[in-house]
Amino acid sequence: MAVLLGVLCLSLLSWLWSEAFSLTRLQSQPQACTPYRFSGTEELIELADELGFAGVQLSIRDRQGNWSDCAAGWADRGGLGEQMSIQHRVRFLSLSKVLTSALSVKLFREERLNLDHHLVDVVGVDGPYADPRVGLVTLRQLLSHSAGFDRLQSGDPMMLRAPWCPKQTQKLSTVRLDFSPGERFAYSNLGYCLMGAALERISGKALATLISDELLRPSGFTDLRPVRNGAQELDEARLYPHPAEFLDVLNGLDYDALHATGAWSGTTTDFARLMERVFLSNPPYNLLDSEGRRLLTTVAEDCDTTKWRHCHGLGLYRYQDGDGPTVLWRDGSLTGGTAFFAVSEDGQIVVWVANGRRPDWLSSNDRIGLAIYRYFTANTKADGGQQ
Repeated sequence: MAVLLGVLCLSLLSWLWSEAFSLTRLQSQPQACTPYRFSGTEELIELADELGFAGVQLSIRDRQGNWSDCAAGWADRGGLGEQMSIQHRVRFLSLSKVLTSALSVKLFREERLNLDHHLVDVVGVDGPYADPRVGLVTLRQLLSHSAGFDRLQSGDPMMLRAPWCPKQTQKLSTVRLDFSPGERFAYSNLGYCLMGAALERISGKALATLISDELLRPSGFTDLRPVRNGAQELDEARLYPHPAEFLDVLNGLDYDALHATGAWSGTTTDFARLMERVFLSNPPYNLLDSEGRRLLTTVAEDCDTTKWRHCHGLGLYRYQDGDGPTVLWRDGSLTGGTAFFAVSEDGQIVVWVANGRRPDWLSSNDRIGLAIYRYFTANTKADGGQQ
């Protein structure tokens, strides 16, 4: 009986949450795109409404290099309400991992680190190890989520209030892996945190400083910065947790420990332009050379890229459906927030960030990603596939 009552209460809360949003549908809420709205972006904007999110911010690059930056809905629905604008700070969540992977590949190309070095050697953790396989983990495996950490089996220490990574890497001597390094893929925040710890050890700099020095300052996007511990920023769009989630959990995370995994914020405009510098720009504006881009976007040759959320390289998933464009992507999800980034090999970019999340976040993120893929495909076919 208690279980049944709990299920009924949760269902009622979910219904009330969705009804609260439906009172002010995004179609009737403020919308703005600068300098204009590309044809076909309506589905991407309305999807935020269909998923029950208060507002959405997105930036889009077409194949010719033109940009459109859009905002719709509400940054804050309290009181008289505050319209979402393209100037509001939003959280990039796990899109932050692209910064870590791009930085790692950049340093590798500059021969400042070796991706095939063992993690324990880089961070200086000597054996004996409770699990001898820990000594075999490489930096490359950390980036490709194949180092042996599986949060579905052993949990995610990065979601604790006091995670041991990145400051207590000596704990590696007591850790037991969930599978042998290189054996398979398993998405891991811990793996990326340890990559951040390795970058700090190699450079002698805090990771946030290193990302700023190597990626943000050279590109001029210094308004991107880490989320601070505690309450949200005054210029930040308010996060709207689902009733089944709790904002105090979100505010209680140790963001100082999440710089490698999910703690960066800014506007989608700045993040999208930074991604252009990483993946598309020509010299002297590029952050990675052609070989660096190849390394960052390549997946295993025998991986079936026609399967969604299946093939992952050093920083991104890779997907192609039929004769559609090849797309590299990364998504993000945390209490009160949803984020998605995609870049196509024919030069399109979409960065889509909303200030809400559904309990079934994985399926809703997949829905967002496939909608972006349809948008890319439609625009590729509209001009005959010519760039």
